Amino acid sequence: MSDKQRDDMNSEELAEERTELAEQRTEEAEERTEGAEERTEWAMNRTVLANERTFIAWLRTGMASIGVGLGVAEFLAEADAERIATVLGLILIVLGGGMTIIGLRRYNRVSSELKDVGIDIHPTWMVYGIVVGLSIVALLAIALVLIE
Repeated sequence: MSDKQRDDMNSEELAEERTELAEQRTEEAEERTEGAEERTEWAMNRTVLANERTFIAWLRTGMASIGVGLGVAEFLAEADAERIATVLGLILIVLGGGMTIIGLRRYNRVSSELKDVGIDIHPTWMVYGIVVGLSIVALLAIALVLIE
């Protein structure tokens, strides 16, 4: 076999080896892309859950404020400062109702941004129903404090 033939075989082997390496790199790049897409999806899911947790925290704080307002208005009403207790109770109840509205606005803002990038969010009727329910509770609490 001549040197020319050996060089031609080596060239063919090198070309095959380069082709195999290119295919391996392509496969590795595809695997990395799939991994990145999975991590992005997980991050989006974490963002949705964080938004829900934040909304629930606003609701929980609002409910606690309404409860404390009722307690202040009822238990301190028997003290000498009945009018102060009523006003303080009403302020706390109104703050509690306001916190639910603030929580709703924040939730909706983040949810609309998530919907813009194609993330599925819980039905908004559920969120609005909770806020309307708590608002009714706040209004009933205000009526209860004012009647007594």
